[in-house]
Amino acid sequence: MDLARDFIGYGANPPNPNWPKKARIAINFVMNYEEGSEPSVQDGEGHTDIGLTEAHGMGQTIDQLREMVELPLRYPELFQRLGVQ
Repeated sequence: MDLARDFIGYGANPPNPNWPKKARIAINFVMNYEEGSEPSVQDGEGHTDIGLTEAHGMGQTIDQLREMVELPLRYPELFQRLGVQ
């Protein structure tokens, strides 16, 4: 891997970018490190710990399924009018 960057650093002699009006930049680095992880099929595990409510978009799908199952129980007259038994 050929990197054409200078990774040496500047230490006590950083370069002066000469920004207009003595402007400055504030940079915030955040690094999260997690020791270990949950089982994952992608990593060769035989299972995963993710639940349906945690899967992206599945919460809405579960709500829609629940509504479809409960609708005929709550409003049977609607289905009787349509001839659905």
